[in-house]
Amino acid sequence: MKSFLMAAMTVFLLAGCGTGDDTAGTDPDQDPTATPTDGITEVSTPETRLLDAREDWKNAGIDHYRWRYEQLCFCPPLDMRIEVQGDAMVDATNLAAPKAEATPEIATMEDLFDQVETALRDSATVRVTYDPETGAVRSLKVDHITNAVDDEYTIKVVGVTPR
Repeated sequence: MKSFLMAAMTVFLLAGCGTGDDTAGTDPDQDPTATPTDGITEVSTPETRLLDAREDWKNAGIDHYRWRYEQLCFCPPLDMRIEVQGDAMVDATNLAAPKAEATPEIATMEDLFDQVETALRDSATVRVTYDPETGAVRSLKVDHITNAVDDEYTIKVVGVTPR
């Protein structure tokens, strides 16, 4: 009786293991309509989001603008107000040190896109946000080395104003 009960339970349990999917065993090589990406509509990575943002910025057609950004880090204060025409900086002021000469590494939005690209390639952690309409970078947070001290920085774009 015990053997019969065990056999019945085994059959019952195995019957419940079916997938209910008639295509579960379909071999993609045998079925040309089966693909490993069925149901996936979009693959988004930080790199593709950067490419999309650059394209949005280009399509926005903003070639003369004033922008401001703050850089927060274990470094001297940086609060840049920059005017850009074409692909060149035409005026820059560090509002945190207005009497000092302002020669920023990041002068244009394209420079900031390049900074994002470098961070994505070389850093442990990168968080970036973009303006959904223009593609402009809104913020960039970078941690070069996990668990290292004082290697992090943040660039916060305060505003971008077309001229």
